[in-house]
Amino acid sequence: MPQLWPTRVALTLVVGIPPAVFERHLPSSPQLVGRLLAEAVGHYEQEHELGYYPALDFFQEQGEVDPELLNAAESIAWLGSSLVREEVQLRLRGVFANVKIQSIQCQAFVMPTVRPHGPAALERLAEHFTPDRIKLELQVTLFRKEDAAQGMEQMARNMAHHWLKDSFDFLEITSATLV
Repeated sequence: MPQLWPTRVALTLVVGIPPAVFERHLPSSPQLVGRLLAEAVGHYEQEHELGYYPALDFFQEQGEVDPELLNAAESIAWLGSSLVREEVQLRLRGVFANVKIQSIQCQAFVMPTVRPHGPAALERLAEHFTPDRIKLELQVTLFRKEDAAQGMEQMARNMAHHWLKDSFDFLEITSATLV
């Protein structure tokens, strides 16, 4: 019987959850919450002339944005993260020998890259604060027959893309590296 060699690959991906998924579970859309957050953050930036848009964590500490709106964003992010975790595990479990989610984070809670005086700043900020994009860091294990790991990153990337592309509105695999 031939020897099988395990190869571990770390994958980082960002997925967008389809609006229909949220419609089944929520009374308010993530897009509405994102737009309201963008308006509140935009107003705060103008009032204080910051020159940048702070992350939502700043407003959780400062209390400058309606706490109910921040709670709505957190609830949507929690639901989205849970649904993404389940879907990724379900889809990839039969493809890889092992799938381990190292971290999962809603992109609405990272520092926006949008600048206040950039083109379509408020629209881009609303898109950023819409809690429907989730970033995952995974570690997957593949078995191969030979003791050469060459090309395994691309193979893992292709396999993950193939099995996840139909589950999400948006899928970007930002990195794949051997562990």
